[in-house]
Amino acid sequence: MARITDPQKIENVKRAVMEIIVDHGYSALSIDAIAKKAKVSGGYLYRHYNSKEELLEDTFETSFLKFQEEVGRIFTFSSNFYEFVSNFVNMVFELTIEDSIYSQMIATILIDKNMEKIMEDDEISFFHESLDKLLHLGKKTGEINPQTTREEMILVIMVIPFSYVIWKAQDPQYEAYFQKEHAEGIIRLCVNALK
Repeated sequence: MARITDPQKIENVKRAVMEIIVDHGYSALSIDAIAKKAKVSGGYLYRHYNSKEELLEDTFETSFLKFQEEVGRIFTFSSNFYEFVSNFVNMVFELTIEDSIYSQMIATILIDKNMEKIMEDDEISFFHESLDKLLHLGKKTGEINPQTTREEMILVIMVIPFSYVIWKAQDPQYEAYFQKEHAEGIIRLCVNALK
């Protein structure tokens, strides 16, 4: 008889992965820690995943796909560099208010170099292509310094907003730090850093 998968349990498992990474980092992730946090047995996890890495990849893929779609949408509706940065920062803030754990997970993925080990080549390519597209747009419109490199773009566009998420989203009253005036400050900082 085939085993029936409980979709809610799988979602709880993925949520546990995100919470452990956010609270303790990638190195704290283990099947035992995930099972305990998700309130399932280690055996249950092994029935669905061959390894911790496979579970992490599944969680990451699900989480990251939503983020990629949002970034793609922002590119579609942004006609210049400032507009992209503004839309991007506002999206990050909205995601944080909706689900701070998800937002912190994305921040961790983007900032923690260890997480790059689990990223698929197409996910890494997506970032490089997106950053190159943004770099080209900013130089074309004259909004950023022509000498700006992809690495500088990463430091400004990814690290500044997501470091802010990691820094402020841990606060029990975190929503107070993700208001319009805070977004405007981060937008201004990012735009000015690349002039």
